[in-house]
Amino acid sequence: MESVRWPRVLSFIGITFAIDWGMIGALQIAGIRFTGAVAGIASILYMLVPAIVVLILARIWRVSVTE
Repeated sequence: MESVRWPRVLSFIGITFAIDWGMIGALQIAGIRFTGAVAGIASILYMLVPAIVVLILARIWRVSVTE
């Protein structure tokens, strides 16, 4: 069984949260209300954007979370 590299897993989770909070802050600063279609689109982006960024960073850094 492969062992998990917890520091790397936790750093990817931290990057994901940082991106989420940055997106939320940007929308609030812009004064965009979370209603209707904006809420639906935002909820999809909150899941997709951080995941894509983390996958791209893992690919660039050639990182695996398992040994």
